Parts: sequence; structure tokens; C-alpha cells
Amino acid sequence: GRYASAEIIPFVRKPREQIVSASLTFHRTCTLVGNYTFWNTSTLRMQVYDIGQTSAMISECEALAKIADLLGRQADAKLLRQRQNLLSSLVQQHMWNGELAVYANVLFNGTSYPRVSPTSFYPMLSGLATDEQAVAMVTRWLTNASRFCVPPNASAWPPQQPPPATTQTLRNAPSMDPPQCYWGMPSISADDPAYMVAGGTSGIYWRGQTWAPQAYLVYAALQRYDHLPAARNARKGLCAQQLSLLLSAWNAHHHVCENYPSVRVNNSGVNADFDCTGNQFYTWGGLPAFMALSEAGFYA
Repeated sequence: GRYASAEIIPFVRKPREQIVSASLTFHRTCTLVGNYTFWNTSTLRMQVYDIGQTSAMISECEALAKIADLLGRQADAKLLRQRQNLLSSLVQQHMWNGELAVYANVLFNGTSYPRVSPTSFYPMLSGLATDEQAVAMVTRWLTNASRFCVPPNASAWPPQQPPPATTQTLRNAPSMDPPQCYWGMPSISADDPAYMVAGGTSGIYWRGQTWAPQAYLVYAALQRYDHLPAARNARKGLCAQQLSLLLSAWNAHHHVCENYPSVRVNNSGVNADFDCTGNQFYTWGGLPAFMALSEAGFYA
């Protein structure tokens, strides 16, 4: 897809409408929610305000402002912080879904998008979520076994009563009972009707598989809230779970996966009980090991 200009200082001088517009290109996995059309065939952009892209922009402004300080570019640092504060205020005003207790995408018609993915935790990367919001997201979504199934702490992994292993990881229709989330951080909440139901242009890529980059960004977001026991313990649980996920594929096949199954797989054959669900050797698949190194104090 097409993304924002790499020349960030000139880019953030553009009107807010252009910044929002530049952040709206991502996979055409779905086309309709009710009567709402996602994909604009004229502009070739999704018609939705995306919480993940917006949160990334806010975090980028924060980081670049610090760099601008070091370079003595005070005007740029001031502009970047103004942009960070403006976007943070808009996110809090429009993208927090109080009923669901989570950040959510917002459609161009002003309604909250009902599907929740790991990107809903990205506002925590810049610290814009309040402590109360962070705790609500962690307890009601992240460590909820029926949603993102991250263990609430490291000692809770592996679970004493894991869900049954399955050979059928896909559902042919939303009405079928879904396999239970096991590995954590599926790319869509495990209680969503689309979880593990192939569809759109990408199958189940973004409908339940676990992606290390998303898991790592949530890990980094939780680091920002280390002062909250719920967030700190969930971070440790996530790290233990993700490292076990990586090692399961590595020990069986020496694979480092593009993405991983979020369900507990049980296939027949020697060392075939677990393997990648995408490319079998992919750079970002090793991020769980980096999380473990960070958690052990080897990277700060």
C-alpha cells in the first residue's frame, strides 16, 4: 500500500485532513459493514479513521520531537508536539468506545467500527490512554481468554487447563463453533464472528493469525504502563507466551514464521504438531526473542 512520506518534518506541516487521509490505506479484507462501503474505488483508500495508523503517527511525533530537541531544531520540536497533542485529543474525543472499554476505528459516518484487533492497544504506545482506560483494556480484552487470551502473568503460562488441540483451525461459516484462542494476540478478537473464517482477499491472514509485529507493539505499549500491576503482569505473560510460540515452531522445524496460528494445533506426523501459517522464515517472526531479551534486561 501507499503510506505517509518518509520526510516527516515537511509531512507534519500538512493540514490534518491530509494526514488523516494518508493513513487510511490498508488491506481490503472486508468491503461492507451493514450498508457501509469500506473501499473508495476513486481514491483507493479505506473510508475509516484507523486507530492503529493514528496511534503510530502520534508515537512518531513524540519520538521525532525528542530527536529535534537533540538537534537543536526547536521550531520543529514545537510543531511535532503540537501535532501529537492535537491528534491525542482527537483520539480521546472520538475513538474511545466507552461501552466496549476499548479504542476502536471510526467510520467516516461517525460510527464506531465494531471489530477489535491488537491495534486497539496502540494508543498506549504514546501514553495517551489514562490509567483507567489502560486497566480496562488489559483486563477486559487483552487477558480475557475469549478475546486475546494473553496470560495475566508469566506464571499463568502455560495454562493448567489448555483448550483442546484441533486439526480444524478454520471455520467455513461464522455460525460454526470457533476453535479456542491459545497462543494469544490473534489479529482479530477471538470472540468476533469473523475469527478464523476465511474471507476477503487475504483468507484468514488478518482474521485470527498471530503476528509478531503486532504482539511486539502491544508489548512496547504495556511497557509504557509499567506502574500499573495489571499492565506490568500482562506484559510478562505476553512475553512468556510469545517466546513459547516462537520456540514451538523453531524446535519442531527450525522455522521463524511470518505469522503463527493462534489456536492449539494437533496435526498428524512426526514433528508436525506445530508449524507456520505463512512464510516459514521471516525476519519479524523473531521478535518474540527480542521481547524476551528486553524483558531479561539485555535491551533498554
